[in-house]
Amino acid sequence: MATWLPPDRNPFFGVAMGAIAQAGDLSVAASLPTGGGMFASGGLAKAEADLTAAGFLNVSVQEHDASFDSEDAPAAMQPFYTGGSVRTRALFAAQSEAQRADILATAAGMLEHYRTDGGYSVPLRYVTIVAR
Repeated sequence: MATWLPPDRNPFFGVAMGAIAQAGDLSVAASLPTGGGMFASGGLAKAEADLTAAGFLNVSVQEHDASFDSEDAPAAMQPFYTGGSVRTRALFAAQSEAQRADILATAAGMLEHYRTDGGYSVPLRYVTIVAR
């Protein structure tokens, strides 16, 4: 199994979710269906403990580094918000039109930290979890 690390340990999702937190209305999340979310197993110790408690043996959790590379990362955020995870898409869609525009502008500003000569390179971190 693989899962994303949470925003505080994953710069890409720090930008994506941070922009919603700064420019959007997080209270709309209360109207969304409950669920574990895409970061539910992102805590290394939690993933190992959950699988061990479920009876799995030889649990191995490894953290990996990748990157989100784009010539135009700010433009690439729109498809992420509208076609990414079900929960992220619903959270973005629940915002007003003005808030959605502000979220995209905020994300674009946050992405400037990751600008390179060829575009943008944002660290994207995940874990793999293997057990028997």
